[in-house]
Amino acid sequence: MDRVSCVSHTCVTPDLKKRNEQVTFFIEHIFNIYNEKSINGLHGRIKYLSLWSDNCGDQFKCKYHFGWGSGFLSKKGLLAIFFNYFAPGHGKGICDSEGGISKHKVGAASLHGENLISTYDLYLYLQQNCTNVASKTCNAIHSPDLRQYHYFDEGSFLNFHPIDLKIDRINCFHSFAINRAAPTTLHSRNTSCFCQFCRIGQFQDCVDTDFNGIHHTNLMDITPVQVIPDQIDLRITMRDTMLQLRTTYGNPYLVMLFESKNISRPTFALISPGSNFHIATVRAHILDPLNPQSNYFNDCQVKIPVDGLCQLNNHNCAKKHTQLIRFDRICQICLFTTPAGNIQNAMKLVKNLCQPAYWVYDFKDTYAYMIEDYKKTRVQVFGNYEYTAVVA
Repeated sequence: MDRVSCVSHTCVTPDLKKRNEQVTFFIEHIFNIYNEKSINGLHGRIKYLSLWSDNCGDQFKCKYHFGWGSGFLSKKGLLAIFFNYFAPGHGKGICDSEGGISKHKVGAASLHGENLISTYDLYLYLQQNCTNVASKTCNAIHSPDLRQYHYFDEGSFLNFHPIDLKIDRINCFHSFAINRAAPTTLHSRNTSCFCQFCRIGQFQDCVDTDFNGIHHTNLMDITPVQVIPDQIDLRITMRDTMLQLRTTYGNPYLVMLFESKNISRPTFALISPGSNFHIATVRAHILDPLNPQSNYFNDCQVKIPVDGLCQLNNHNCAKKHTQLIRFDRICQICLFTTPAGNIQNAMKLVKNLCQPAYWVYDFKDTYAYMIEDYKKTRVQVFGNYEYTAVVA
């Protein structure tokens, strides 16, 4: 019999708030990898998705998970999603084993002199030292052939439920399905069946209803949640994220500030690798816009002096000096994390606008969405814009 190949994927993040928005983000990331691989291999897109997980109510076995599944099925054009849950208290599976191997590996490395300070350090070490499986059990169906690791920084996941819905009778069942014919209908049953119909989410056509019993049906009335909750604490979020960047990103980077309601365009500040961090503030260079007369919402062209920045405090010179900026005024950090876990600058050099005295930077086209993220956070925390035509 041909052996089924198994690849282990481990997602690493410093965000310790394990919740449904985090695990569904992981699932979508892994799904996109294999969907693209299937398309590039001329097999077409993935049409069916089968998920196995434990019964954790905050992550996998909750109304938000099935509501997410309904939206994901429609978004990706899937024909069905098949959800299966292990019986509570019935031992651990391959996921627990893979997690234990990774934890043991970094634990042993730390005891033998590896300098693993941040979560990103752990990810890099595992990526470099733990991808190959030392011993493969040739006759085990699910023994992994390869391990892959994926890094996601804090802020990658939603901090609120984007939908709301009501579903009754979840805990008493262990097998669920939704299909394209009725994407808002959740089929549930106490046992898992793998006949040709149940595998594609058609519990009503199961070939062994005598054993599996009649399935239960829920109609999911899914309501999108449009408003982001008010509890946005920029002081804590931005300080923690920027402290993490001190160990994971060694280059200067830009942040977008809120100064006042009279200034509609974003204000940029340059954070240097050696910036001094305090409880509520950080030292940074406040930068000038390319066009100081502009007060346009989306004007993100900013000047960085070629040789006009001074890092010294209380130093009398003609260069631009650092100022203390508050963490609770920072609405956006102009960095992004690639699927491979690399942190990169979201801004690009605009060569045709540069002058001998300064460089000009603007957002890369792919990451212009950060302007909208800045505006959304700004409005949420500081209130609506108050339009002013010109800022002197």
